[in-house]
This record gives sequence, structure tokens and C-alpha cells, in this order.
Amino acid sequence: MSKRLALAELAQSYAICNGLIMKIQKGNSYQVEPIPFTLTPTSISKKAYDKVVYITPILNALVDKMSRDSSFINQSLESVAHYDNFVKKLLEIYNETFPKTKSSYQLSIHRSDYMLHVEDQGKEEIPQQVELNTISSAFGALSPITHKLHSYLQKYVPEEDKIVENEEKGRMTDKPLLPNNSFEKIVDIMNASHNVFLSSKVNSKFSKFYVLFIVQEGERNIGDQKPYELSLVEKYGVFVIRRTLQELVGNTNLVEDSDNEQPTLVVDGKYPISVVYFRSGYSPDDYVKDEDWEVRRQVEYSSAIKCPSVGIQLVGTKKIQQVMYNDSVLEKYLNKQDVKAVKEVFTGIYSLEEENLNIIKDAIEHEDDYVLKPQREGGGNLVYGEKMKSYLEILVNNELKSTEEYNTIKYTYILMKKIKPRRHYKEIVRKGEISSGECISELGIYCIHLGNDSSVVVNTNAGYLLRTKLASHQDGGVASGVASMDSIYLE
Repeated sequence: MSKRLALAELAQSYAICNGLIMKIQKGNSYQVEPIPFTLTPTSISKKAYDKVVYITPILNALVDKMSRDSSFINQSLESVAHYDNFVKKLLEIYNETFPKTKSSYQLSIHRSDYMLHVEDQGKEEIPQQVELNTISSAFGALSPITHKLHSYLQKYVPEEDKIVENEEKGRMTDKPLLPNNSFEKIVDIMNASHNVFLSSKVNSKFSKFYVLFIVQEGERNIGDQKPYELSLVEKYGVFVIRRTLQELVGNTNLVEDSDNEQPTLVVDGKYPISVVYFRSGYSPDDYVKDEDWEVRRQVEYSSAIKCPSVGIQLVGTKKIQQVMYNDSVLEKYLNKQDVKAVKEVFTGIYSLEEENLNIIKDAIEHEDDYVLKPQREGGGNLVYGEKMKSYLEILVNNELKSTEEYNTIKYTYILMKKIKPRRHYKEIVRKGEISSGECISELGIYCIHLGNDSSVVVNTNAGYLLRTKLASHQDGGVASGVASMDSIYLE
């Protein structure tokens, strides 16, 4: 057996024993396999890493303030909601519940994703934001395990096979890896939210409250969800119940409680809820029937602290992220110093309005330099290359302006300048096989924020996620089998 195969076998054993896993199939079976991972860690510029960590509290505050500005939310999403039924439904719930919830506590567990742009290979890496995920930000539990995996493998690689100065093909660094506390911090902020809720319920008719995880049917990514539940009960004595939206239909009630204007959410007639954590609800596919939307409305109207609230979920739409790049919008919520800091990580992102016609034409001529992004969260939704070009050509055809297709493209997509990250050689272990080649990496910083409209309890960063994939793959994440888990050492 070669050294690389032996190392991969050792790594997979570690992954299975330490929970770096995913279910093989949906359903009741609990057969698992290691989640895809790189065999060695990846170097990241310390200057770039420090920059994105520094702006995290600024982004957290910005998202919270925007989510509480109903005029801004409605003005930004009015045209999108006309053509995107999913955004329309979320916006309806936001407007119905906002008068009662606008000053409430909100819990945010975001992840701001970046690529480190380089004009020419070998030059300085400039962090540029790919997107801001405000709902169901995954892999906070698995990222620290990936760090521990690579630290473990370092011990088993002979010194002569390690590198000190440069990241060479497939070789392990002997530099210290960057510790990752995302799991611990996310568990702690969930517990803090539970306690904040309890402090407002001192005279409640209920003696015990639970945290509710709203999940997808047949969830495979159990290694990234179950550890939160186990840690909450073992560390803090806080119990979690898991339900899909469909399982909640007909099994939720809003019960008046004297301590709060908003009613208490009760599940199955016996579980009063303190915190609702969404690992579902970010896709139209999660809402099968109208009754599922009614559950979301009840959750939003309740006194439970939501992660996220519907307002924060709407801030995560690509349209708001495009509007967010405008100086006049940022200056409404941030001071000039903070505006300057966050704008340094923004890349070109444009609406498909007539005012950007020259940019749209440039994208048609230089299709490899742009990408179309829809309002959807999750991987696999981007539009590239010839398909993007065909969409944009519809927008510049005056004869098609009154068509439904024209308006759907115009109002449900945004155009983004492609980020060109450094390419580096990597070996990836997936389903027992090693694949290798030129790869690109995406750095995510977990962002946690807990507060109401007048006070902030927590506002900080919470560790990182590094995902690496072969450069030949344009879209797709770890859960879809395209990207792999990775860890960091700073240079």
C-alpha cells in the first residue's frame, strides 16, 4: 500500500470514529460514510483572514439593523416578490408579524463566505465576499473536526514528507494549524438565547422550555446537526426536539402567556419553545403545502427567539446583498469607517436593470468573467457560461421586454463579477477514493449575533469553514458531493 493510500485509510478511520460523517441515504437507515475531506490543510493569507474576522461584528450589526427596517426590506424586494413566489410568501409573513416582532430578540448564526481574489497567480490575496448565508449555515460542527483530523495526520507524516516554506503537491505542512471553535461558540450562543428567553418568562405558566430544530425530511447531514443537540443537553441541560415543517402541521399552538405580548409556541401540546433553529425553510421545496407556510407564520408570530427571523432570512436574499453594496444604503446603518471596511471585501454585483445595460453587454461578451445568482440559498443554483449568456441576451432584446420570461430573469437574478482565487494542488478523499488536481478554496467565517432593537448580548465571530473543490467544478457544496472539508494554516 502506498503512503498516500495508507494516510487516506488512517484519515477515514479517524473521520468515522470522530463524527466527520454523513448518512449514505435518506430514510431510517443510519449507515454513514466519511464526509469528503482534503488530505492536507491549506494555507491562507493571515492578512486576508484577519481582515474578514475584523469586519464580522460590523456585518452582524448591519444585518440586524436592516432586518428591522421594514421600509428598506419592502422597497428592496417589491419587484422580486412580484415574480418570485417564495420571496413573496416570506415578505407577506414579515409584514404581517413585523408590528409585533420588530423589537424582539433575534438570534443570528450567519456565515459570510469569501474567496481570496488574485489578479495574477502569486500576487496578494484580496478577500472578496461570495455571499452572506443568513439561514441554515452548515458545517459549524464538522469544521473543528476537520481541523483535528489534519492535526492528527500531521503526527503520522514523516518529517521528510512535510514542507516548511511552500505548499507543494500533496505534501503536509509542519506549521501549526489554525484552531477552530465554531461548534463550541454556536452551542454557547444557542444556550445564551435560551437563557435570554427564560429571563423574560419569570412568571410564565410553563415550567420548562425546549429548543426546536426545524429540519428537512430524511436529513443526511446528521454529523453537523446532532452534535448541537447532544452538547446542549449534556453541557447545559437544554433539551432539543427535531421536527420537519410537515411534522409541525396541526401540531403547533400559540398559547397566551401573561409575561409577554407575543404568545408562546407549543409543539405537540407539551413542548413550549424558547428558541427555533432553522436547518430547513430556505428553499421552496421545504414548503410542500400552504399548511407549511402557516407553521412558519406561527413560529414567526410567537415569542420564541428565531434563528433566523424571517427578516434576517430576507436580508440574505441576493437582491438585498446587491442593494447592500451601495454607499447610500450602508451609510444609513454604519459609520464611515465601518462602511469603508466592509466595502473593501465587496466585489462587483449588479441588478439587471437598464442602468446596468453596459455591464450586461460586457457579461455577454465576456461570459467567463460573470455569473448569475438567484435569490435561493444552497448550492447548485448558479447560472454560468452559455446558459447565462442566453438569459442576458433576452434582457437586451427590446422585443421581449413585455414577456414573463424577461421579467422573471430581470427581477429574480443578480449579476456578479467572478472572483478569481489562487489555484493550488490538492488531494481529496471521497467515498474511499483519492482524487487530485488544481483546486480552489472558499473561506467562510461564522458570525453570531444576539440582541433586540435596543441592546446587544453577543456580537462576534465564531470560527471558520474552509471548503475546497477541484477548479473544474463551478458550483456545488460539500453536501452535494462537489466540495470537500478543509482546514487552515496561516501564512
